[in-house]
Amino acid sequence: MIPMGKNVQTPSMLFPRRSLPLAVPGIVILSVFMGLIVYLTVSGGISLFYTGILFFIILLPFLLIWHRYAKKMLIVLLVLTIPLIIDKTLNLHEFHQGGAKGYIISLHDIAIVLLYIVLFFEMFRKREIKLKSMASYTIPFIGIIIMAALSMIQAQYRHFSLYEGLELIKMFFIFFFVANYVRDSGDYRIILAVLIAGLAIQVLFVTIEVASGGSFGVALLGTRAVEDPYAQPFFRVGGTFGGANGLAWYLDAVLPVVIAVYFTRMRPLKRVLLTPVLAGGIAVLIMTFSRGGWLGFAVGCTLVMIIFFFRTDRKNKVRIGVFAVLMAVLITALLAGTENPVRERLTADDRGSASSRLPLIVVALDMIKHHPLNGVGLNNYTEVHHQYDFGVDKITEYYPVPVHNIFLMIAAEIGLPGLLFFLVFLFAVYRKSLLYAFRNSGLPALTVIGIAGGITAFLVQGMVQNSSFGSVNFYPFWILSATAAGIVERGNV
Repeated sequence: MIPMGKNVQTPSMLFPRRSLPLAVPGIVILSVFMGLIVYLTVSGGISLFYTGILFFIILLPFLLIWHRYAKKMLIVLLVLTIPLIIDKTLNLHEFHQGGAKGYIISLHDIAIVLLYIVLFFEMFRKREIKLKSMASYTIPFIGIIIMAALSMIQAQYRHFSLYEGLELIKMFFIFFFVANYVRDSGDYRIILAVLIAGLAIQVLFVTIEVASGGSFGVALLGTRAVEDPYAQPFFRVGGTFGGANGLAWYLDAVLPVVIAVYFTRMRPLKRVLLTPVLAGGIAVLIMTFSRGGWLGFAVGCTLVMIIFFFRTDRKNKVRIGVFAVLMAVLITALLAGTENPVRERLTADDRGSASSRLPLIVVALDMIKHHPLNGVGLNNYTEVHHQYDFGVDKITEYYPVPVHNIFLMIAAEIGLPGLLFFLVFLFAVYRKSLLYAFRNSGLPALTVIGIAGGITAFLVQGMVQNSSFGSVNFYPFWILSATAAGIVERGNV
């Protein structure tokens, strides 16, 4: 869907003639082993965890032989794991609320480890280091990690801090690699293409979910639909995220990027193919019945439209106007009528779902007040929040979840300095992205604009949701931030 430029790689370029004698038997051997592993996994002969280890061992020599192309494939896998969540939690604490519940091994963990192995192999061969520190982003990110580590001094349950701390460090290495990869190779187009493909897959899964009235049997991906007990009889789709709010959060991050790409110059056929994906994504967002998701998308999409409107030509301004009118008509249609589930979701009684979040905010503020510097400990929020619940209704006793605001949760767990580092990171992303967008044109600038809109939508919904830095909900944020950073830094080379 995204124009890939003139440097299209043919099969002969992937496997030069002199490497064919090695490539053919190598591919045969690899295929046999992969087929055997898949068969054993499906038949229950080996667990998913050991499947991952075997894949890792078998793939490694082939990745080193064809390291250039392996890097592209692994980047595809890394981005594709945003909507396709495959992981295994060891030492699981099932009833823990908040961040990581144990040691998590995920598909994107395997991908990033292999990417760094390939990277170090290339550095060893070429005897040079092309990595850029990107201090504007990495220094505040390291500051977040340091504050998370210091919060363990205060933490009553340090093993929970360790679980989440490892996830946070993984996100740093993912951010650092993707940002440098985009800066060095300029393959942000691959990331865009996979983001769109992932959205298309999500639309397909939700379509099957709605048609079947529930999960469609892919338990490995955590697919299920959720009927909201506070808003009956709404059927809230969950897609591969297993929940409506998580799916809406993902769509908030991705849809503004796809909208920005939609207004680039492309062949009519590609636009025709992209249109149902974008329309389907918006439809899926509506079917999540996530009020925070709707608000986040509205703000993020508006930001993209405003920035693009003031820096584009007349033809695209007309397109933006048509898109804005269509969205206005859609919103009006959704809010019209008395038997409208969207209208009811916004106006009907939600049985205290929204009002219950106010006492949670009060509890979070009391936690911050008592531990302003290093917090109560990373991933310790729900383990100790009852100690700071001074309200009459004692909400933490019957609603033992973290505060539905990522900023307050960050401050409560790792302290106000940790929140400050996060805000500095956001400032760097926004400042550099917007400056780049207004000084440049074409697909790179539009991509950065879309990412700014996606991050904005993500943060808006984050003000009414809870999540931890290393969770699957935060994963799109780090990938998008890294892509924007890489594009911006590439432009400064």
